Amino acid sequence: MEINLDLPKPYTPHTKDLLDFSQTCGLVEEKENFILLALSAINKVSCGVESVSGSGKSVLTDILMDLIPKHRIYNLGLTSNTATMYDYKALNEADIVYIEELQKAMSSSNPIVVELLKNMTEGKELTRKVYDAVSKEVIQHKIKGNLGVVYSLALENKQKKDEELHRRVVTFMTDISQDQNRRVVKYIGKTRFNKKRLKIQTTETTKNLKEHINIVMDLANKGVENPFAEYISEHVPVPFTIVRSYMGHYFNLVDGSTKFHFKERIKKDEVFFSTIQDIFNIHTLYGRIFNQKIHQLPQLGKEIMDIFEDKTKGWKKNEEKQQQQLFTEEDDLDKRYLDISQVHKALKAKGILLKHKVISDQCDLLIEAGFLGKEASGRKNLYYKTDEVEEFESNFNYTECFEIAYKNMQEQFPELAEEWKNSQVNKDGYISVNHPLTRDELIIVSLDNEEEVKDEI
Repeated sequence: MEINLDLPKPYTPHTKDLLDFSQTCGLVEEKENFILLALSAINKVSCGVESVSGSGKSVLTDILMDLIPKHRIYNLGLTSNTATMYDYKALNEADIVYIEELQKAMSSSNPIVVELLKNMTEGKELTRKVYDAVSKEVIQHKIKGNLGVVYSLALENKQKKDEELHRRVVTFMTDISQDQNRRVVKYIGKTRFNKKRLKIQTTETTKNLKEHINIVMDLANKGVENPFAEYISEHVPVPFTIVRSYMGHYFNLVDGSTKFHFKERIKKDEVFFSTIQDIFNIHTLYGRIFNQKIHQLPQLGKEIMDIFEDKTKGWKKNEEKQQQQLFTEEDDLDKRYLDISQVHKALKAKGILLKHKVISDQCDLLIEAGFLGKEASGRKNLYYKTDEVEEFESNFNYTECFEIAYKNMQEQFPELAEEWKNSQVNKDGYISVNHPLTRDELIIVSLDNEEEVKDEI
């Protein structure tokens, strides 16, 4: 279908419109998560919400599904091998496959669904030959490969994601702090009296936003040129090979932001050009999560690592004479040790209350990633920090990033370079961005002297 992008555009959405929609629908906080999920889904990038049970995963994904036109969604629940394949027509008419509980769909007793999910997240078609009882012939069913996937998964479930599937999807975690519990409980109380006052977004804006989303989803297969990509790639830590997959996730999210703002983006031959606003959006919303993922930190990895930074927590083994024999290297003298009960207590003090088993599993994943070590001491396992996490999200020079991107545009697309640059200039002659959560304007660089404007971003 040919999409006319040159019609009058009275409604130009901002990412805050996505927030207003989610909060009008009853979402409490989860601001970054909702925007990132929306930008993923509209660009058919497979994504999921993984967190502890009862932490609002389904609320988050259900509201996202309410934003997307119903005819674009296929709900995949607990089903049989053959049922899924026989429903191939409905699948092929959709853009998004929604799986509310991934562990059910990924059950080992349903291998075809497992294979289907792997193919969809890799962009491959799935073909199966089945016997048709009516025609008494063997016919071929084919499910297209350009489907996006949205799912939720509880950390407590024994059924975990396949490793191949894990690297192909962007994952997010809900806020499980006691502060968030209080906010949710407070909101529930508000809904019991004059609920209409909680509506943030007007009906007209919601209508316009949904119409906009419908158009954007038709752009999912359109191309995006990202002149910032090489600069970003050169500044990303590369601790593990998985960074190759997550670099793709990062740039797919930039593409999603570019297409969401297509009315404001320069295009050539139906290819859109990203701006510094798209980079700022994704780095602000996803930078911390991205850094966590490429270092293979589990969902609570950063929170647990921070506990080992607190010198008031834990103890030194060399302080106990009976354990002196464990030390063979000088580095051991400075190790500070925590058992699961101590980690549990420290997390609880931060407002995160979890079962000991969940915390133990998270610590073991940190060991696999090389950031914690473990030693047995009597009946307890003692954990200690072994490495630091290299930063990415807080070390980013937007001025330098923009200047290099501008040079790239001049070299590769000289006929568009000035128009592209000028599309990002505000009325005062600065390259500026708007914060994705608040709309507040932030200055990146002055074009007059090309010096960074300090303390603005």
